[in-house]
Amino acid sequence: MSDFIVSSSDGLKSALSKAKAGDNIFLKSGIYSGINIQGANFSSDVNITSFDKNDQAKITDLIIQKSSGISLSNVILQPKQAASDYCFQVRNSSNIKIDSVHVFGKEGSAGYDHSPMMIRGSSNVSVTNSEFEHAWHGINMLDNTGVVIAGNIFHDLRTDGVRGGGNSSVVIKNNFF
Repeated sequence: MSDFIVSSSDGLKSALSKAKAGDNIFLKSGIYSGINIQGANFSSDVNITSFDKNDQAKITDLIIQKSSGISLSNVILQPKQAASDYCFQVRNSSNIKIDSVHVFGKEGSAGYDHSPMMIRGSSNVSVTNSEFEHAWHGINMLDNTGVVIAGNIFHDLRTDGVRGGGNSSVVIKNNFF
């Protein structure tokens, strides 16, 4: 098992290209943008987390697609002011864990017109112990199986905390709305 400590978006991309199942990628505090994880498949989790839990890394956009075995924790997910909906996506992926993240809409009052997270066409995805605030919706889901949404806090949202369609075997429990 290897540990990678990175301080830039390019450093994260490089660490992911070298990572093997069970490795850890630690993000130093700072802003990470343009993160597109595609075709990264691991037999057990590669953990991506903040190096300092008291000064967490901020990710402005993240797409995980056609990937498996990725765990993301202890980071702030907050899109840039000019960002579009669904800056944080899990698409056509499996065995993805998102835990203890703080998700915001856009900065300022425009956040209430923004939906930050989409899980689509995926299986065995979990979003746990996280906080969603100042957005239109918290989590959007479409055409998934085996999604778990548990232990999260949803507040200051324009409409729904969790919404979607075409999902099966979904567990939504122990959340606070």
